[in-house]
Amino acid sequence: MKIRVARALIQVALWPLIFAACNDSTGPDRLAWSIVPSGTVKELDGVWGTSASNVWAVGDETILHYDGATWSTVVGGSGSALSGIWLLGIWGSSASDIWAAGFQPGGPPVLLHYDGASWSSVPSPSPTETGYTSVSGSSASDVWVAGDGGFISHYDGTSWSIVPIGARQPLTAVWASSPSDLWVVGYEGMFHYDGASWAPVTGMSGEFWGLSGTSQSDVWAVGHVGPSHYDGTSWSGGPQESALPEFAIGVWASSRTDAWAVGVNLGSSAYVSKIAYYNGTTWSGVSLGKSSAFLAAVWGSSATDVWVVGDGGTILHGTR
Repeated sequence: MKIRVARALIQVALWPLIFAACNDSTGPDRLAWSIVPSGTVKELDGVWGTSASNVWAVGDETILHYDGATWSTVVGGSGSALSGIWLLGIWGSSASDIWAAGFQPGGPPVLLHYDGASWSSVPSPSPTETGYTSVSGSSASDVWVAGDGGFISHYDGTSWSIVPIGARQPLTAVWASSPSDLWVVGYEGMFHYDGASWAPVTGMSGEFWGLSGTSQSDVWAVGHVGPSHYDGTSWSGGPQESALPEFAIGVWASSRTDAWAVGVNLGSSAYVSKIAYYNGTTWSGVSLGKSSAFLAAVWGSSATDVWVVGDGGTILHGTR
């Protein structure tokens, strides 16, 4: 643990210098990127918000909030209610209806809810699951969580229940556009739920870690495979794009012509941070110098306001 914290402190100290040397607002992404103080050295694994002045980030024993000016710790630390808890995903239907999901070693999966005033713990619908990796939904009465042990659970606005997927594999991400359009990915491929039953997606094998979309006809999946896109009819994709991270962990899109993927390449002795941008035609890399932060998630309030989070308390902000 001490080694991990020391490494995080070094990364936080070096990031401003690295970014000052490599920041470029004239690149293909058209955004100017900067490091934003997070006030923590904890690993951050999820980011989501409702607007440019209401953004949340979650991670190792940590929940952070951005009010449009600064990031602050809402809950965090070994002596807090999150002691021993690692949050991996966050999503909400509004500013007063937010869910966060994760795990605690040796305990049941973690599910938290924010009602606009405070965070509270919610009993897990699948207590034998090792932990939750992702949360998404289409409304306050249509919320889904995916589990590392292969469980999918659904919230209908009143209670949670397990929805059998028909296969057991570690699941890494879930995304929903409606109660009858849900995608989930994992280490062994992809599944789709049409509101009545689950079906494996033919031809979509491999390790997927990130999933996001803007509509039923605009969905992205990334991982240790080439980026794949769904146009409402079929999935398409090819070999791993050189512009994308070797291990793409997170993806987010604002439209068909504006998408982001984040993750890392494996260097000889450390991670090499990487962000990639899609302009509707091609993917291109964003220069980050020699950063070794493990970038885990991306979200934006618009095409000109994008957030990226990672280990060492790393928070990056792209604006125009």
